[in-house]
Amino acid sequence: MYAEALRWRAEQGMDAVREQLVRANAGFLVHGGEALASLSATAHDAAVHAVQPRTFTRALAGGGHAPLLDRHGNLVQIECPGLVDHAGIAALGTAAWARSHLCAVELGNPNPNPNPNPNPNPNPNPNPNPNPNPYPTLR
Repeated sequence: MYAEALRWRAEQGMDAVREQLVRANAGFLVHGGEALASLSATAHDAAVHAVQPRTFTRALAGGGHAPLLDRHGNLVQIECPGLVDHAGIAALGTAAWARSHLCAVELGNPNPNPNPNPNPNPNPNPNPNPNPNPYPTLR
């Protein structure tokens, strides 16, 4: 099953998607910043997002998207079926929606860097904030 999943990732180009997401969001994913800069991995993601908004972040006034976290630091995705424009999804094509969904799942992957220790700094938390979870949480 694991080898099959690796073949599927290669066929779908998911490693390239992941690299693009990490590049676009290096401030958050690599350097421990406050917000994601981009929720899109492909050109059609913005159109898909318009018909089915992603609900695991909140927009920040200064730009970017802060992840929604529970008090334990777990990512929270709120289901909002009333926001979904099903006719809009059909108009875009379900293949475009499915591909965008896979890209969103990839964005939620907890280890965006295949190198387990890309930073020679022995401190595993690159964020100087002593709070291990500096992001706003849901209570």
